[in-house]
Amino acid sequence: MPENGKYRIAGLFREPLLHFILLGGLIVLAYRLLGPDANSDAIVVDDVLRKAVIAEQSTVLRRPLSRIEEKHALETYLRNEVLFREAIALGLDRNDPILRERMVASMRILLSKDIQDASDEELSAFFEKYRDRYRRLEWVSFDQVFFPPEAMCGIGRPDSALLLIRSLPDPQILGIPWPNGLLTQKISRFDVQRMYGAAMLTAIESMENGSWQGPVGSRHGFHYIRITDRKFSEPLPFDDLRPVLLKDYLSQRNELRLNKAIDSLLTKYRIVYANPG
Repeated sequence: MPENGKYRIAGLFREPLLHFILLGGLIVLAYRLLGPDANSDAIVVDDVLRKAVIAEQSTVLRRPLSRIEEKHALETYLRNEVLFREAIALGLDRNDPILRERMVASMRILLSKDIQDASDEELSAFFEKYRDRYRRLEWVSFDQVFFPPEAMCGIGRPDSALLLIRSLPDPQILGIPWPNGLLTQKISRFDVQRMYGAAMLTAIESMENGSWQGPVGSRHGFHYIRITDRKFSEPLPFDDLRPVLLKDYLSQRNELRLNKAIDSLLTKYRIVYANPG
């Protein structure tokens, strides 16, 4: 994942809206596991609940609440609690795809037991295994079939166009002439980004040589690309890369731990395929 993408994801966890989404799933989950009996008509409002409701609303408004606002927050909670219980009793949560996704996201957080650090030995082994991820493109040569945005609407499905391009001996006849020609020779990393944009550079760095791939969007339109040659630099020294390596390593390890926890939960269930095909 690109570094700026990781920062955007990290920033999401500071957004109040995401807190509400996760809280909603956690509330449903806790209600199912720990909540009152379905036939109970009691809503217990103790000091802990009252403080939690007020603190949550205060966090949203980013200021302390007045007495009137505290009373209103509690009344809103009670009205929502009644609606929530009735919805659960009617089974509305079972057929709500949005609520399902919230609960799944909440369970993923509950199951995640993040590793916070790694030894130099672990990071060094990770670096050696994924060394190619940390090399920078120096230059690239490629063929392209270019379509401006308005032309893409008339060529059908992008993957179908890719199959057609791969089947033709001269696929450039399908596209629109590119001002500098369709064959690009030894264009530098800097010039790829300058001429086409960062998305094109990222895509080219991850492509395999020799086969048509795409479409890749740029500031000009859409490009189907065939890499003919390229050169990568050697990675930066380990010490310079250590912060990046640590983030990538922890992300991978934590995802593996989460998947292991989910696999363990799967063993509790009997999967029945009603119509095996």
